[in-house]
Amino acid sequence: MNTEDLVRESLRRQADRAPAPGPVLAALHRPRRGRTLAKAVAAVVTMLVVAAGVVALRQNLADPPPPAAPPLPVGYSPGWLPDGFAEQGRTYSPDGTVSRIWGREPLFPKQQSGPVADPWLGMSTGPYREDLVLDDEFGGVTGSLSAIAKSGTTTFTWLPDPAVGTVVSAVVEQVPDGRAVLEQVVRSTRPDSATTSVPLLVGSGPHAVRGTPDDWRVEVSDARWEDALFTAALTTRQPFIGGKPVVVRGVWGIVGEHGVAVEVAPDRWLSVQPVPGMLGMIPEDRLVAIANIARVDPHPDLSWLGKR
Repeated sequence: MNTEDLVRESLRRQADRAPAPGPVLAALHRPRRGRTLAKAVAAVVTMLVVAAGVVALRQNLADPPPPAAPPLPVGYSPGWLPDGFAEQGRTYSPDGTVSRIWGREPLFPKQQSGPVADPWLGMSTGPYREDLVLDDEFGGVTGSLSAIAKSGTTTFTWLPDPAVGTVVSAVVEQVPDGRAVLEQVVRSTRPDSATTSVPLLVGSGPHAVRGTPDDWRVEVSDARWEDALFTAALTTRQPFIGGKPVVVRGVWGIVGEHGVAVEVAPDRWLSVQPVPGMLGMIPEDRLVAIANIARVDPHPDLSWLGKR
């Protein structure tokens, strides 16, 4: 997959595949008059035992987790952006490519599938490919220029420093005077020593981050572990409601028809769900096993969200 695809497709397709939460059963059944005091006492004791178990298990939430993965270098960043544009999402690919997107509207975690809010601007940095042909001149820089009139997309890919071997690709879509804006972005791009964290590592597939600093979603889409094809996510919202209790990662979680979910830290949820078409084909114990092997950083540095 080339860098343009990573910007256009990986960030577009990060949708919350979890179904809408169902109603919560909150009514408590009134005990029958014939129930004996002994039964009532036994019920209370059972509740206390279960509660004690939950507290003991949840103590593990305070344990500091190891980082999910070594940070990836950003490589290059634009020194100029159109007015009102802020960074809204990033995608990390297995080959080390980092793709970033800027726009005027946040990409909220619950946003459904479909195009991101236009206009938007993206940039990817990644390793050089032998099949890359750089024979166009654009703004005084040699690279590869392409345009898709139907979507209003213009992309320029270049190699800023052959000795470094990092390819940069910048793309604009539905941006007024897009070609002129892209030229300014290319001219302003400079090396950036900053790194970006990978909060969730499990299976294969691109990792995408979207949202706001207080409400975000990290997703590994269409990942594979052994013979299981799944989507894993780390979110600030409980992904779904309903299911039966199950111990996941040393704490109580839930498992059911939607997949498995567990709170790995306060207001931080890890979920593993079959991809569409695979529902019911991955046993519950396999979903739990995948959640157990995931490397998670529940408090990643996402300070770049919403900033230029």
